[in-house]
Amino acid sequence: GDYICNGAGTSSTCERDCGPPSPLPVQMFDCVNDMDFALTFDDVPRAHFAPIVLNLLRDYKIPATFFVMGSLVKRCPGLLRQIVAEGHELGNHSYTHRNFARLTIPEIRDELDRTQDAVDKALGRHYPLTQIRPPYGAPWAGRWRERARVKVAQAIASRRGTCVLWNLGSSDTRPGCTPAKILAGLRTSLRRSRGGVLVFHPTQCSKRSLNAVMKLLREANVKTRRTSEFLQSKYGLSLRELGEFGHKRLVATL
Repeated sequence: GDYICNGAGTSSTCERDCGPPSPLPVQMFDCVNDMDFALTFDDVPRAHFAPIVLNLLRDYKIPATFFVMGSLVKRCPGLLRQIVAEGHELGNHSYTHRNFARLTIPEIRDELDRTQDAVDKALGRHYPLTQIRPPYGAPWAGRWRERARVKVAQAIASRRGTCVLWNLGSSDTRPGCTPAKILAGLRTSLRRSRGGVLVFHPTQCSKRSLNAVMKLLREANVKTRRTSEFLQSKYGLSLRELGEFGHKRLVATL
């Protein structure tokens, strides 16, 4: 994807598809123009990846957002607790990583609900997963019909969620990925004074590049923030308030 749903970026396409419509106030803050960055991690927690990431984030004093899969949370509850204990935030990335564009609304809700249940059980308390990142960014990333976007947006809104994608892909899942290519893309963004949300996956390419990525961000003296802070800065609303707004909008159209 090349945009962030519900306002962490500025794409009018995305905001038309699944973001809060007017008259919801939009602040002057824009993560792209303001040169702020957020590090996000998908398909977690994994034992071979999360500890390395957490150590680096601790060393560089960077907060991050982890978009977790419920099936992985069930296998690694201790890692999930460590992520939260170290001050990072969680988002919902489905239970089994099925493509939401191909699912029915009840199936999407089931993916979200099972992940919410797994997180609550691992933490021993309720942790609202209000930030939702659909697997593959679908249907906003890719060539999907408008009805698929409406369907997924309705499912997310029914769970009082806010859709959060990205505008700076690392391409760490593609064949031929190298740390040099990831760093080159980040340097291009810095040179163009273009901030935003970076997405990483638990791949060997990411593991080999993350130390250099965080070092580069520190040397560039840019702000690193959680995605929730982007949303709150742009709309002047908390995540709970954004979720309630989306839910009320859905109910009004039913």
